[in-house]
Amino acid sequence: MVKTSSGNEKTGSSSLIERISALSTELEKIGLTNYESRCYLAAVFLGGGRAEEIAEISMVPRTSAYKALESLSDRGFVEKSRDRPRRFEPAEPISLLGRLRGDLEGTFDEIAKIQESQASRGVPQVIYTLNETDRVLRKIGEMLDRAAHRYIISSPNISSIRRYHGRLFDRAVERGVELLVIAPPFVKIPRCTKAVRRRSLIATDVVMDGEEALIASPDLAACGFTDNILLAGHLEGFLEIVMSENWERVEE
Repeated sequence: MVKTSSGNEKTGSSSLIERISALSTELEKIGLTNYESRCYLAAVFLGGGRAEEIAEISMVPRTSAYKALESLSDRGFVEKSRDRPRRFEPAEPISLLGRLRGDLEGTFDEIAKIQESQASRGVPQVIYTLNETDRVLRKIGEMLDRAAHRYIISSPNISSIRRYHGRLFDRAVERGVELLVIAPPFVKIPRCTKAVRRRSLIATDVVMDGEEALIASPDLAACGFTDNILLAGHLEGFLEIVMSENWERVEE
C-alpha cells in the first residue's frame, strides 16, 4: 500500500509539473517571464501561499521566486498580504483575463483613433499586416538593420527578440544608431544606448528613424506595419513619453 501511495504521489507531481510547464509557455506569450508564469500558476494551484511554498511548487529558485512574485503583484496577477509571513494570493483567472483584454482593446482603440484622425486629413493610410512569428521577427530585424539614426523598441517579449537579433543590435550600436529599449524588469535586454524598465507592457512597438512603425501582438504571431511618417511619428511621440517618465532606468 505504501508503495502504491508513493507511486501515485510521484505520478501526480509529474502531472502537475507538466501542466505548469505547458501553461507557463502560453502565459509567456502575454509578456510574463518564465519564472513569473510558473509562480503565478503555482499560486493558483496552492490557492495562495508564501514565497518559499510557491517556489517549491513552481521549481523556481527562492530568490528569483520572490522577485517574480513582486513583479506579478505590481502587474495585478497576485495580491500580497501586509502581515508576516507574507502571502501571495492569485488574481481570479477570469477577472484577470477581462482586465488584460480591456487593456489590449484600449490600446488598439487608440491606434484606430490615430488612423481615423489621419484619414480625416486626407492622408493615405497604408498598413500592412504580417502573420507568423518568424515573419514578424524578420520584419523587426529588417527595420533594425536599415535604421540610420534612431530605433525604439518596446516589448514584453524582448528576450525572444534579443535571442533572434542579438547581433543586429550590436551592429546598430556600433554604427552609431541611437537604440532605445523599453522592457519588463528582470529580463536580459539586447545591447542598446538606453533602456527603461516598465511593467505591464502589452504589445511590441517599434519605430525606425521616425519614418516606419510596427505594432505586434504579445506573442509576436501577428503585426501591423506602416511607412506612413505621421503614424510613425505619433507612436514615436508616445514612446518618448514612456522613456521620459520616472520609471526605473538602466544605462546599458
